[in-house]
Amino acid sequence: MIDFIHEKQKEHECYWMQEMVTNGAAWFMEGSIGRVAMAGLTTGEFFLPEVGCRDFYGNYVPSRDELEPGSKGTLDNAYQYWSEVIETI
Repeated sequence: MIDFIHEKQKEHECYWMQEMVTNGAAWFMEGSIGRVAMAGLTTGEFFLPEVGCRDFYGNYVPSRDELEPGSKGTLDNAYQYWSEVIETI
């Protein structure tokens, strides 16, 4: 599932943002980067990593496994998003 999502992110040139979400850098960049990351987590364009982290302000960002299945930030949400992107192209 992850390989499928990463493949689609690379095709659509947004894999770089997934990497920033995965390594936590998105939460330490200027506000617009964090807002793009959050929007992508909501839609399913991106997913959270396996380990939670803290943002610049000390707020906890959960891991994808701490969330309800199918909710924003989960692999299921991202898989559904990228599956639908393929169907509409």
